Amino acid sequence: MSKLEQNLKKIAKDPLAIRALHFEGYDDEIPKQVAQCINLEKLDIAYSDISKIPQFVSELAKLKSFNFCGCRDLDWISNLVEYPALTSLGAHCKSIAHVEQIAELTQLEHLTITGNVHQFSQNFSQLKNLQSLELFALPIKTLPKVLAELPNLKILSVNTGDVSLDFDQVVDVLRDCEKLSALKLVTPKLTLNQRIAELSQLEKLDLSGNGLEHMPDAVYQLHNLTELDLGMNQLRSIPKGIGQLSKLQVLKLNSNWRYKVQLNNLMNELHQLKHLKTLHLWSCQSLKQLPENICACTALQALDVDNNLLKDVPESLYHMHWLKKLRLSTNPIAPATQQRLQDWATLHEIRLSIG
Repeated sequence: MSKLEQNLKKIAKDPLAIRALHFEGYDDEIPKQVAQCINLEKLDIAYSDISKIPQFVSELAKLKSFNFCGCRDLDWISNLVEYPALTSLGAHCKSIAHVEQIAELTQLEHLTITGNVHQFSQNFSQLKNLQSLELFALPIKTLPKVLAELPNLKILSVNTGDVSLDFDQVVDVLRDCEKLSALKLVTPKLTLNQRIAELSQLEKLDLSGNGLEHMPDAVYQLHNLTELDLGMNQLRSIPKGIGQLSKLQVLKLNSNWRYKVQLNNLMNELHQLKHLKTLHLWSCQSLKQLPENICACTALQALDVDNNLLKDVPESLYHMHWLKKLRLSTNPIAPATQQRLQDWATLHEIRLSIG
């Protein structure tokens, strides 16, 4: 049964019970039966070939979330202001005029924009209630300065496709966003510098997949960080001082294999990360041993060191019965040690991947 058939079957059974409908990748028009779903709160047609939005969609008075990201063939919805209940919008924009119309939806709290928009106008600052913003694969050369005028912006994700952003300009815009707590940035040839410390309000920082070769120690001045993702880069080493991130709960350094990232400094200070719950070091292809004092990480629940150079594990690891998930696959660990680990994991109901 196709996704469309499943949706139509649900509608036929009880249209008033339908709260969410998904037509991602759909290659036809929105079925007229959707008009019966008067309690619909979420409609997702992302990356579909739908070309027009029927009038009845704007008459769904309880519709809070509408996603048409990636809908390249879709005629622009000129009556967006007639969707008064919308608080979450995903939109494929083809011009700055489309962004200006979105700015009229002042009740929006969550917004994702795809398309071919190169700049933002000043009236974007009208989105005073906006809490999260994702700019996905937009060819913007500079981060819109108007973002600094969004007083409630907490989460920002920016992907510029093949266009590079200047890191200093990013800091200039974001350092005054007082409520910004989470930042994800994907842009070619990204080069971090000491000015990262100016974004001291951040609690979550995701710079994965940027081809970074160097990590400035100024990152350690972000004392509010609970999550740091530098995976899928080309880091050569981790500088001393990571133990200063005393609130860190999630650390991802996976897939920094090109230059066999040196992890000695991390291993020496790992015991200082008392709140660390998740540690990803898989596919670094450089880790030869875990520190004996790893058992000091009493909050650690998930440890993934797949695809490295480990031949053994420290004896203290067997005392970490609070672990919930341990991945050790594709390491040259001796069969006898593998068997001991399997017995230990079974005893403590720990999910183990090894071999």
